[in-house]
Amino acid sequence: MEFTDICKQYFQAFQEKDIEIIEQMVHESVELKDWELMVSGKSDFINANKKIFAGVENISIIVKNQGIQNQSTSQSVIVFNEIEIHLNNNSIILEVMDVIEFEAKTGLIKSLRAYKI
Repeated sequence: MEFTDICKQYFQAFQEKDIEIIEQMVHESVELKDWELMVSGKSDFINANKKIFAGVENISIIVKNQGIQNQSTSQSVIVFNEIEIHLNNNSIILEVMDVIEFEAKTGLIKSLRAYKI
């Protein structure tokens, strides 16, 4: 399983505001933490994404760099993603580090921590 590719699929679904695909990609107990919010559980994660999508006209994500944690366990894998997020026809551009933890055997996202850089 290529976890960096799964991250790119997640970013593609996010920029397309495809909540159904995102819902299929996350674990039931997924956690989301960024500079504005912290939620736990699939339902709250999906609702947080819906609010983000409602607040912006469009989203474009450029993946600049990716790396996988060297000490990944057999139970989880962590991927570091340096991304550039363009919102509302480039009126807002964010430099972000997304740290995405996966359940190794299922490939589902267990947590997503986003940091402005």
